[in-house]
Amino acid sequence: MKTQRRQRVRGDAPRWSVLLVEDEDIDRITVARALESAPETLRVDVTRTLAGARQALGEHAYDCALIDIGLPDGRGLALLAEHPSIAKIVLTGHDDAALARAARRAGADGYLVKQGVGAPALIAAIRDAVGRREGRALAQPAGAQPSLADLADTLHRELARVG
Repeated sequence: MKTQRRQRVRGDAPRWSVLLVEDEDIDRITVARALESAPETLRVDVTRTLAGARQALGEHAYDCALIDIGLPDGRGLALLAEHPSIAKIVLTGHDDAALARAARRAGADGYLVKQGVGAPALIAAIRDAVGRREGRALAQPAGAQPSLADLADTLHRELARVG
């Protein structure tokens, strides 16, 4: 399975390596462009399938994976438990609280609905998910308040870690 690599070049080493798993052309292009606008330098690999994602994850070390749920050869949720060391964000067209909870229970560090998610929210989600995986809390943007769901998820993870 072929994986496409994109990297914004500024002379800096990439801060994070990101795998984008998305089969829909318009969504893949939109998300890739949003990632290219990040203030951080990112290495972004792109694949369209579950098999391609598994291959890429087996061949490269990633900091974060952005995973669509519906892929042509399977459900993206299958990847959540397979690679516990990297941050994983579900990127989907389904604005469904029950599905978001199921994704979190399955190992997702974040859940974003594609419609309306802009570059700042996408980059903030990656920054937050990678930071949590690295074991450090990252500051909220000025004036931002964590949601109750985020606080509950943080509490659950911390209790599981110490318990």
